[in-house]
Amino acid sequence: MNAISPTEFTSESEVDEEPEAESEIEFTLRATPVLDHESPRIAQFVAEEAPGSAAGATGADLRERCRALFYAVRDGIDYEVFDTGLRDADLAGSAVLDAGRGFCLHKSILYATAVRHLGVPSRLASSLVRNHLSSPELTALVGGEVFLHWYVEIHLDGRWIKVTPVFNRLLCRMYGIAPLEFEGVHHAFDPQGLKRMEFLGDVRLHPDPTPDRIRELIQSAHPAMVTPDLRVPSRSRFVGSGSPS
Repeated sequence: MNAISPTEFTSESEVDEEPEAESEIEFTLRATPVLDHESPRIAQFVAEEAPGSAAGATGADLRERCRALFYAVRDGIDYEVFDTGLRDADLAGSAVLDAGRGFCLHKSILYATAVRHLGVPSRLASSLVRNHLSSPELTALVGGEVFLHWYVEIHLDGRWIKVTPVFNRLLCRMYGIAPLEFEGVHHAFDPQGLKRMEFLGDVRLHPDPTPDRIRELIQSAHPAMVTPDLRVPSRSRFVGSGSPS
């Protein structure tokens, strides 16, 4: 399998089209099939992990609830790429919560969904990155060191900030790096982490991501991940070889 080249993607940021009748903020607060923040499971998750007034929160309280949800997703949902579902039914915030596992896409979907339940506008974002910390099996699956990485943008205090509730504390400890934290004002990168995850650009914003669009982007970057049964292959297929058996 050939590694993907950054030049195969556009260099400028893209935003999925938004309806003219809705403002950007209104559009990024809606419940959608993927960001299903009106689901009872999401409501329960938010109530347990970020309790507060049913009337909503503002200011510092809202930031603290977003922070609590960040750590609940970062450390409470296992990071796993292999044998992870990509069906429509797998690509919803409530489904990720039930599965308890997923890769950057799934964990970002759950976080974006949860903060929308708080009334915080959110949107998925994707970007090409060069990952210098990867197992041989994962490198074989994606076709090299260039990954399609997913994270979240949330709107707090009048600005959009980047949030990555992906790499849990245990995983970072295994690789000897500090986990990303929630700052509430910007995207906090550990200097060590930057050396291992190099952003290459091609940022795409997804206010209303659909399963078809998500799979299309994954397929274009990592063909081996999108199988006929819409489940990422298991790790065993890549053990001891540079390509799937």
